[in-house]
Amino acid sequence: MKEKLTIQSLSIHITPQLLVSYAGATWDFHRFHYDSQFVKEKLNVNKPIVDGQMFGAIIAKHLISELGQNASIVKMKLRYLSMVMIGETVKFDFDVADSRLVNNMTVLNVLINVKVEKDNRDVLKPVEVEIKL
Repeated sequence: MKEKLTIQSLSIHITPQLLVSYAGATWDFHRFHYDSQFVKEKLNVNKPIVDGQMFGAIIAKHLISELGQNASIVKMKLRYLSMVMIGETVKFDFDVADSRLVNNMTVLNVLINVKVEKDNRDVLKPVEVEIKL
């Protein structure tokens, strides 16, 4: 019987520096992600919020780090449920739901649960990723 592949969980503390780094990499400098006064006026929240697409980047980077540079993401399905703000810590739990051979390549289906650690709030619906090794 083949042992199930595991992918290490990941916790990320959301800092202003992390949001600015992501903004610099993507050229997305929307004020929602750095201006406390703006988000208070527009969204009635006290702190800047994470660009939801950043979670996809974090997941992709972690999967490649865990599975190797030859890993290739084929599909990723993300659906957002709640905002995440500066100062919160987000936990990513990875579960390899399925593994199969396709054209002599291993294809994994990975489910990822993403929650804010403090209140166990779901950030995303379980993320579905198909990845080739």
